[in-house]
Amino acid sequence: MRKQGNDFIVETKETGGIIFKVRLASGVPADLTGVTAKFIVKANKETLDNDAVFTYTQSEFDGDKDTITIPLTQEFTNREPDRFYYSLFLIHVREDETQDLVYLQEGRFIFERGGSK
Repeated sequence: MRKQGNDFIVETKETGGIIFKVRLASGVPADLTGVTAKFIVKANKETLDNDAVFTYTQSEFDGDKDTITIPLTQEFTNREPDRFYYSLFLIHVREDETQDLVYLQEGRFIFERGGSK
């Protein structure tokens, strides 16, 4: 897997993970305790989240409280080369049940012909 700007290029059948380190504007590592991170891969931007080809949610942040780790399984990457759209965002639910939604990153998720793992 490699990154070009905000785009991720993944070989078909590749496994591994994507790691995001979240920093405050000051550069200090963010504490994601109480926050839910959601990573969604869709056919295009207009596709509803419920129709995503891949979703991953992380709400427990052991150790590095600023790190989001998205596992890439062969179940997800075992597909024909194609281009998708992804977004990563954080959800914080306040005591009054209102939600803050923060988009961290968006881009393309590109599958290229890969190995036969």
